[in-house]
Amino acid sequence: MEWSAPIRRLGPADLKVWVEWSAPIRRLGPADLKACLALAVDREWPAEEHKWTLLLEAAEAYGVDDPSGGLAGAVVLGRYGANH
Repeated sequence: MEWSAPIRRLGPADLKVWVEWSAPIRRLGPADLKACLALAVDREWPAEEHKWTLLLEAAEAYGVDDPSGGLAGAVVLGRYGANH
């Protein structure tokens, strides 16, 4: 699958929106599965429940809540090896 979303540079207007809206980043867990699936659908990603379940249980997942409901975004950190 190729990434087809347009790429654009962020500018001062984007920073203004971020500063006005800045929401805290929080740790996600298994209770956030439904919100992660909804985020996937909204971003036109596959809504793969088994993969999100694994990520939420085995990795460090963080998200930002959308003030209008659901998640605005998520990131997952999967550590590899004993020293990481």
